[in-house]
Amino acid sequence: MTKQEVITKALKKAGLEYDYTSKNSVKIWYKRVIEDGLEIYAKEYTFTELVFSHDFARALWGEEHDCGAGYHKKREIMHIPERKLSDGSIIPAKDEEINLDYVAYCLHGTQKNWQYHLQQMVIAEDPIKYLGENI
Repeated sequence: MTKQEVITKALKKAGLEYDYTSKNSVKIWYKRVIEDGLEIYAKEYTFTELVFSHDFARALWGEEHDCGAGYHKKREIMHIPERKLSDGSIIPAKDEEINLDYVAYCLHGTQKNWQYHLQQMVIAEDPIKYLGENI
């Protein structure tokens, strides 16, 4: 997916109303209850500002604390070294794709889901890729 496709998918999942204002920025409309009724206001973000916005993270991942990670499937390449069998024959080294199924443990302690995922995006090598994989 392109960066814009990932952002669009995340905005839809978060239930936010938005318009793209340029190739790399988006305007989001927020609703807030005030004394006299409902206030609607807009804020414009670049994609980078949006991805690291607390408001966006809260809307996307929520305030809950459910250990977030859950059950994952992952594919990795594993290097299997050359092996010598007891009969003297040799099995050559090879790289083999394996499926790893695992249950991730709750690594984020008492953090809310949005805080955990926001933190992970900050330290991710590619925050947009992380976002796309975790929405």
